[in-house]
Amino acid sequence: MSTHQTAVTAAQAAVGFRHLYLRQLIASGIPRSEIADLERQISAGAAVTMPPHLAELGDMLALLGNAAAHGASLKTTLQLGLWEQHKIIYRLDADLANDLATVSDKDVLHRDVLHRLPHPDPYIHLPNPIIFTGRSGQATEVRGFFISGVRYDADSPMICSTHHPQRQYLALLFPRLPYDTLDDTAAGHETPEYEFSRIQLLFPGATATLGELIADTQRRFRDHTGDMPREDVARLLRASIAPILYTCTVNPDIRQTAAGRSKRHRRQGKAVAMYDLGYRLGSAIRSWKAERASVTATTGSGSTKRPHWRKPHLHTFRTGVGRTETVMHYISGIPVNGYTGADKPVVIPVRK
Repeated sequence: MSTHQTAVTAAQAAVGFRHLYLRQLIASGIPRSEIADLERQISAGAAVTMPPHLAELGDMLALLGNAAAHGASLKTTLQLGLWEQHKIIYRLDADLANDLATVSDKDVLHRDVLHRLPHPDPYIHLPNPIIFTGRSGQATEVRGFFISGVRYDADSPMICSTHHPQRQYLALLFPRLPYDTLDDTAAGHETPEYEFSRIQLLFPGATATLGELIADTQRRFRDHTGDMPREDVARLLRASIAPILYTCTVNPDIRQTAAGRSKRHRRQGKAVAMYDLGYRLGSAIRSWKAERASVTATTGSGSTKRPHWRKPHLHTFRTGVGRTETVMHYISGIPVNGYTGADKPVVIPVRK
């Protein structure tokens, strides 16, 4: 499959869980109108009143000890429903992903920057799947993740859009599926059985270093990872948090593609808004890598030093009248010594 097809298949196959669960609710006697009403309330961001049949089902499952599983499935269904409203996919460039992976844990961040997400409720598709082997020996993979918001309704956390004015923090939803089964889905075979892990991306204070944010998130994520080893959870968090922070920087490198918007896709209900994340920066990094193997630079002292890549970092600062606005810049990795293309700037159009 092409990278576009893989991204679309990964997102829409995960959304298949939502349709399956909705069918199960309807089969259990929940009217379609109640489900539609609940989703309208979530979409509108209004105060949420649980429809009567869904409320009765929740009470009954609570008596049977199954309320937690039902609540988690309902939250997952509502979160995937938010993505279906806009169908935004960010396709992360592989070389930018590698660059982001080297950002220092000591970079200081401010929680306000997470309100700069360019588009509502996107799905970020990772360039390479994150593969896990649990203690049971079963290999699973994460191809990407969905982002939505969480707000408080009568002191209870409620799923909402990332762009809801009362959104408090972000919720990340990771679909996990058996390793190497996504291609079977694209070929029209049976949809693989998904498991979902949800975390809340919540700053421990007004500011935190990247390392503190990952560590704090990992502590709260511990109860939602099944048998995933601790080091695998850390890998998952670093691979997901850094791209989110990058999209929230000033003028991120994002370009909408024409893929996925054909008349055939719209007719089939498969049209998506696909954005390449880091296609200019990624190209610049690849150009430097192509020259690195054959170029050797000599320092002024006469010693020989191979060209290298200076690590990137996230820089947060205050701006505006009275320095009341918090913004974040991404200072990308810089080629040092011997890169003949170093004087060719990477031009990223300013986002209006």
